[in-house]
Amino acid sequence: MRANLKKISLVLALVLSVITLASCAKAPETPSDYKLASDLDYVDYYLFVPSSWTVNESSAMTSAYVSEDDKTSVSVIQRDRKSNEDATPEYWYENYYIPSLRSELGDKLVEKSNEEASLDGVYARKYYLDITMNGITYNYIVVCALTNASFYCVTYTSVGALYEKNLDTFNDILTKFKFD
Repeated sequence: MRANLKKISLVLALVLSVITLASCAKAPETPSDYKLASDLDYVDYYLFVPSSWTVNESSAMTSAYVSEDDKTSVSVIQRDRKSNEDATPEYWYENYYIPSLRSELGDKLVEKSNEEASLDGVYARKYYLDITMNGITYNYIVVCALTNASFYCVTYTSVGALYEKNLDTFNDILTKFKFD
């Protein structure tokens, strides 16, 4: 009987150890030549940007830009999802994201195209937009994803030749993005 109790105690201890270790999610390692831009006290994702970029710490969202001379930027917004709301990135983009932009910008906003994408292995949609203000056309790529808890939009903003110049970096940033 004592031997059985010892075995049961060992098995339980082992099971509890495994459960404890499995529940301790390990933060992803910061990629070489990159830095963490997101503040994990407020958000549940990891946005890594090149080390040379400037993180905008005065913003209500996570954002970073290339330099004072090149304001090409990447930003992330996160909105909690109510459990009864539709669970597709398309729904959120069409019913929340775009109406908000349209109310501010009207016909200055041009939706160009969209395609299927992935964000940290989660199904996403990638939208291409242009916004013209004061004679300058800003090019946007918005990647929208939805998890069980939140809706996320990762937005790339640039202008003119800088759009193409920084596009590979943006795509690299997307591959390094992680949900917590």
